Amino acid sequence: MRFFLLSCLALLTFASCQTETANGIDTTGMPTLDSGYAYDLFTDAEGNVPEQGELVIFDLQQRFDDTLVYDSKARGRSEQLVIPNPSRLTGNPSPVIEMLRKMSVGDSARIYIPVDSLGSNVQPQHKDKDYLIYQIGVNEIKNLKEKENKAATTTADLRAAYQAGTLEGIQETPEGLKYKIIENGSGDKAERGKVINVDYYGVTAEEGTMFDNSFGRGQMYRFPLGAGRVIKGWDIGLEGMNAGTKAVLFIPSHLAYGKAGSPPKIGPDAELIFYVEVGEIE
Repeated sequence: MRFFLLSCLALLTFASCQTETANGIDTTGMPTLDSGYAYDLFTDAEGNVPEQGELVIFDLQQRFDDTLVYDSKARGRSEQLVIPNPSRLTGNPSPVIEMLRKMSVGDSARIYIPVDSLGSNVQPQHKDKDYLIYQIGVNEIKNLKEKENKAATTTADLRAAYQAGTLEGIQETPEGLKYKIIENGSGDKAERGKVINVDYYGVTAEEGTMFDNSFGRGQMYRFPLGAGRVIKGWDIGLEGMNAGTKAVLFIPSHLAYGKAGSPPKIGPDAELIFYVEVGEIE
């Protein structure tokens, strides 16, 4: 798990901060979060703040005073966090979640956490520092339920046309898997050995029962292609697709869960339908 997430979890139980001046940082008069930590919302753009269940995509820097220890931009990947139900959180609130609840797209903010409140969670080289500082910039807020509903509708329409024999452009592999490209992507090609990220919505072909989907979780499924980590239909069907591709896979039982099925939602010898959107290929 990434360093900043570990820090966020640890911070849930730390004491509230005290207003102080150190290393040129003066938190006097700054507003504070419910957890007691001072913050500075230094870019306040107009727009809606995220609600429970929405996905926030943001850039994050973490530093001790002026020593940078984490930068999501430098790693080439923004952070993602689903705003949780407050009633399900235990202990003190996470300052990062608290801050994100106040921010809209385009906002930037800093949270100032006194190092002496972190206890044993601080590595020796940072114990002489005064503040752990989180710098956050919100890039996008996504309504996951909206995305999930759209994927559900798309999948249902494709399944209906497939069952009626009116779905055009279906291709078939030698193994018996059928697929249709809805939209071709222009990114890197999915090849065996590469790690790919996929959003998916899966239903049974016969009943149309949704048994799993990633859209409602706000997190693509990440796996190495061709390593047997997924059903054979995925390893076969996704190979050769480019990042950005949207497609539907019609996976026969022998390339899915076979005679055993996957109770309780997938019965024996079930054909499966997956609407997929191919994300980053690493």
